[in-house]
Amino acid sequence: MNYSASKTTKSVKNGLVAMSFFVITIFIQFYSRKIFLVGLGADILGLNSTLVNMLEFLNLAELGVGTAIGFSLFKPLSLNDYQSVNEIVTFQGLLYRRIAILILVCAIVLSCFFPLIFEKSGLPLWYAYASFFTMLFSSMIGYFFNYRQVILSSSQQEYRIIYSYRLTQLIKIIFQMTAVYYSNFGYIWWVILEAVFVVISAVALHYVTQKAFPDLKTGVLSYKELSLKYGKLRTKIKQLFFHKIGSFALYQSSPLIIYAFISLNEVTLYMNYMLISAGILQLFNAIYNGVGAGVGNVVAQGDWNYSKTIFNEIFSLRFVSSWIVFVTFFMTAGSFVTFWIGADYILPMNTTILIGIILFLNLIRYTVDTYIQANGIYGDIYAPISEAVINLTLSISLGYLMGLNGILTGIIISQIAIVILWKPYYLLSKFPIFKFRRYILKLLSHFLMSIICTIPSLILYQLIDSHLYTTEFYRFITLTIILFTSLIVSNGLGFYITGSPFKNALFRLKSIRSLK
Repeated sequence: MNYSASKTTKSVKNGLVAMSFFVITIFIQFYSRKIFLVGLGADILGLNSTLVNMLEFLNLAELGVGTAIGFSLFKPLSLNDYQSVNEIVTFQGLLYRRIAILILVCAIVLSCFFPLIFEKSGLPLWYAYASFFTMLFSSMIGYFFNYRQVILSSSQQEYRIIYSYRLTQLIKIIFQMTAVYYSNFGYIWWVILEAVFVVISAVALHYVTQKAFPDLKTGVLSYKELSLKYGKLRTKIKQLFFHKIGSFALYQSSPLIIYAFISLNEVTLYMNYMLISAGILQLFNAIYNGVGAGVGNVVAQGDWNYSKTIFNEIFSLRFVSSWIVFVTFFMTAGSFVTFWIGADYILPMNTTILIGIILFLNLIRYTVDTYIQANGIYGDIYAPISEAVINLTLSISLGYLMGLNGILTGIIISQIAIVILWKPYYLLSKFPIFKFRRYILKLLSHFLMSIICTIPSLILYQLIDSHLYTTEFYRFITLTIILFTSLIVSNGLGFYITGSPFKNALFRLKSIRSLK
């Protein structure tokens, strides 16, 4: 088996395992959300979402170590240089211990202000403390024990993480669902099970990592010696810290701002839609699982023409599939929420469209982000700072004037400015496989073609919707299948006929069996 075939096959294996697991996971996640809403209440779920985002803020101290380590492992793993692998992972562990202590201290200080922060929540204060310190315990386990999973991701063995860590997390949700549904002390059991399964997951992950890499051991070099030896890695970590700030401002600050301007109940409504959005992102991660490591190895070969070919194929395939999901999302999300948890939890259509746009931008950014990570290009530290400033400034000011829609608009503007425009420019200035102007033309041509191909599908959707009289569940199923299928046909044919990268990507997927 040639090198390229091996990487492609591993990507497909990761994708198939992740996809199979995703189908089970997404069903349980949505079903559990309904049970938790009924058994725990919207305010408690909103409280937990807010606490998660607070903890993510503290996790900024992680400095992007995991991402930098993953990038640094590509080359030694491809060369079977396990001495370097051991040293890099040991360096990661030593860094994480220092970070964990810092986060623990900051978390304790932050918890002292909970009486002030959650004064208007209307919930007993011990709820906030119980949830927060359980989540903190989970975070500490990750820093002290689970960090070694990075070697599984970098070696394209993500499926082992699914078999161990994610499977136990799934079992945890089932137990929590059962406890909340049948017990009068559902919240207490929820907290206890959360803590117990943190330990079980860590043990399972440690076992599969050790089995896959029995020679993975703690190195004998000290932190100071490793820090000097891997000075370039330290530089990447420092650069990634700023990128983590931008990521936090985008993904974690919104529930905090919504809580500040509106209420915990509104946080829950928003998070219901974000759960759908997260499910779609998980689906795409499952489909594209392992591609990042594969691209890392392609870049490591130094063949720029091949890198350009792969970039164009991934970009085109990802854009078309992202557009199809975006249109399906904003047209059918309301119907889904109605039969899932009830009409009281529906957001207005304009808000749904804004959430859909954010989802779409997150999906199409994948190709550029993958190549940035594969090349280890993180020097644009001012970009994530600018993104965070733009996002927070606009979200707060527009949120004050327009409520939730203003907050979402601020996110969209910051993403377009930095993620859609700046990041491709920066990547192509450092890794010039083609000019930035050509990338913009590629982006606009895909966008225009998608709109043209989508018009017939929307006309068909409206025509059938106006003559469909049935229950909300069957209405959602019928319209989703019709819309999704027609979008695949119209967009697929349009790009297949006019776009060679999209066509080549399909041929590459079709040839995977022969590569095996």
